[in-house]
Amino acid sequence: MKQFGKNIITSLLVLMMVFFFSACNLDSDQNNGHEPGNGYDPTIILPTGESVNGFFANGVIDNLYWGIVINERAAALTNVENLQKALNAAAEREIRNPILQNATYYLDGSGELNTRFRIPSNMRLNLNGSSFIQIANASIDYAVVTFDNAENSAIFNGKVIGDRYGHDYDTITSSHEWGYGIRVRHSRNIEIFDLEIFNMTGDGIYVQGAYSPDVPQIIFSQNITIRNNEIYNNRRQGITFVNGVDGAVIHDNFIHGINGGPRPLPLGPEAGICLEANYVYSETGEDTYTRTIRNVTIRNNRLEGALNTTLELRPALQITIGSHRIIVRNNEIAGNIRIGRGDKIIIENNIVTGGELPTDGINAHGKGYDSAFDVIIRNNVFENCLVALDRKDEFAIVDNTFSNSRVFLGNSSAVVLNNKFNTTIPLATAIEVRAWNSEDPDPIFNVYLWGNTISGEGFKQDILRGQHLNLSTHDNQADAENYYNSILTRF
Repeated sequence: MKQFGKNIITSLLVLMMVFFFSACNLDSDQNNGHEPGNGYDPTIILPTGESVNGFFANGVIDNLYWGIVINERAAALTNVENLQKALNAAAEREIRNPILQNATYYLDGSGELNTRFRIPSNMRLNLNGSSFIQIANASIDYAVVTFDNAENSAIFNGKVIGDRYGHDYDTITSSHEWGYGIRVRHSRNIEIFDLEIFNMTGDGIYVQGAYSPDVPQIIFSQNITIRNNEIYNNRRQGITFVNGVDGAVIHDNFIHGINGGPRPLPLGPEAGICLEANYVYSETGEDTYTRTIRNVTIRNNRLEGALNTTLELRPALQITIGSHRIIVRNNEIAGNIRIGRGDKIIIENNIVTGGELPTDGINAHGKGYDSAFDVIIRNNVFENCLVALDRKDEFAIVDNTFSNSRVFLGNSSAVVLNNKFNTTIPLATAIEVRAWNSEDPDPIFNVYLWGNTISGEGFKQDILRGQHLNLSTHDNQADAENYYNSILTRF
């Protein structure tokens, strides 16, 4: 019996020694060549098996093979170069779904466009929970990730973090508002999803077309999908579309805390989502505003306007110059919706919440080139809001519920039809219609009012009609419905 016990102990010791020496003699491929002190984080679960020419069997990129270093700020420039080599090789080998090892990667996207980290066509990059961090820099512009003339590509499942608080705003005199998390430039069929994007000196996501001086025309980015992201604490915008976006869906995102600062102050528009065309080439040979942002749907998002450093509430959503056929549907919006120049805009089935006093909600203000027309605002719930139209045409405000909220129309043509107003706080009027001297020669502003129910003891006056020779109000059901239908037929 004693001998049997000794044999067991001896066998166990032999097994332990075999395991120990086997572990010590693993070849470099088997342990992936990663050693502490060389950018290796032992908490990362690495894929099993050997990599083949820089990729493991499941598509995970072999960092050591490509010289990609994790958790190291000093490697930011070489990481951009080496990550690019890895993705280019994946594209050549038709590895369509590469996966990063879960880690923190410092990058520098402040160089020239062709030196920045770009996702090739026909590739879906899975960050696998990783973080891309832009190192602190003094550049007025950067992009951590870029899609440039790419198609059928995606990035998802991780974090993209800017250098807002470490940025050098002093060396170069500028607003430093062009630091982007992700930049999309004249690309097609692009998806951006399941990401956390924050702390940019400019915008979280910036989507644009391109101007071709040879043709002269806009080359559009098309079929862009931005979904299920949290975007916050950027200085200028959450998401921006500029010249040349045709076909996009922004849905199920949470965008908040967009505000200027720390320096220089302030920035504008500081919107959660902003659609804004710049001057573009026209067929007449002159720079003009045209419909260069079109066919965009914004739905099922949670958008929160933020107070900037001057304590001004910035817009949760801004739809302005060059916007055409825009749908805003089923969103929860806290703060302002601003509407500048655009047409064929539908805002429906949203919950819009203002501040303690009804001064925020929808602000449509403009004149001349900045005027909007063919806008439908219907089936929304407004709480503590002001819906204000100033120098706008062909607006329809229909079937909305206004709680502690009101409507103001100034120098505008619109129909206010079948809305419900109720207030528990003191408000001057539920609906106020006014006109004043206009820059346009002999304008006529027609306002149609019908079927609106107004209740609550807070309104001092249900409807206030200003007197002006250019203002005409109509209280007739058929006229109101015909005016609304005439707008609908143009969509």
